[in-house]
Amino acid sequence: ITEKKTADRTQYIDFLDRNKLVWDGQTSGRTDNEIIEHELNGNELVIFYRKEKYEFEHAAFRYEGKFKYISHEGANPSHFILERV
Repeated sequence: ITEKKTADRTQYIDFLDRNKLVWDGQTSGRTDNEIIEHELNGNELVIFYRKEKYEFEHAAFRYEGKFKYISHEGANPSHFILERV
């Protein structure tokens, strides 16, 4: 997840505040249920994050750890709230 997108990318609203991630899902909503039901299905949500594309060398991401679904609202895209486990 990149917080500040480059101009050529969809301008989703994503930000990490300590242990809380506010994150927009896909515009198509195709994977929304996978996010919402991840624990039920035995899956983990693993987050790699950066504030901007070149925050880290080679446009890398930082591993932030495992998160769990808390809630969402809206659709196309859904606006998720995830919490660090």
